[in-house]
Amino acid sequence: MVTYALARQYPAQFRGAMILDVAFPGLEPWGEIEGRPQFWHIRFHQTNLPEKLVIGRLADYFRYFLGPAHFSEQEVAHYANAYSDPAQLRSILEIYRAFPENGKFNLAHQDRLGLPIIFGAGTQDAFAEFVPRIAEALRVHGCANLRTVMVENSAHYTFEEQPRALIELIRKYASK
Repeated sequence: MVTYALARQYPAQFRGAMILDVAFPGLEPWGEIEGRPQFWHIRFHQTNLPEKLVIGRLADYFRYFLGPAHFSEQEVAHYANAYSDPAQLRSILEIYRAFPENGKFNLAHQDRLGLPIIFGAGTQDAFAEFVPRIAEALRVHGCANLRTVMVENSAHYTFEEQPRALIELIRKYASK
């Protein structure tokens, strides 16, 4: 989301952008995504309840989202420690709380954007089914040079799950 906003505001500063595993507030099918049970955390994180529930339980909280197949206990402990200060935890949750404003920004930017954009998700990601519709919404909103990619055998944490595949994608598109 941040990459898209930066590309919209400062396209001359980029040769291209790669955006993976994200939908865009305000653009279709955002409303449908928000309403799906598997994305319950979007609305939950927009409230002030997470701070009240997870302080003192951050390792459990992060373990829930960071699966053991790709994140060690040491890595989970690192995240729990990094966000143990309530201000730090609040800062990461503010990303979700900014979604309504992000939606307004995204809807307001429909001018042509010729910057090459690679957009996609992992094939096992809950967002995967939405990639074609999200890509179409981006095109309708002016992204004239958009390509979609799917990363095989990857879900939400592409770099941790398929680092070599992601590196190859970056090499392939960054060299153009």
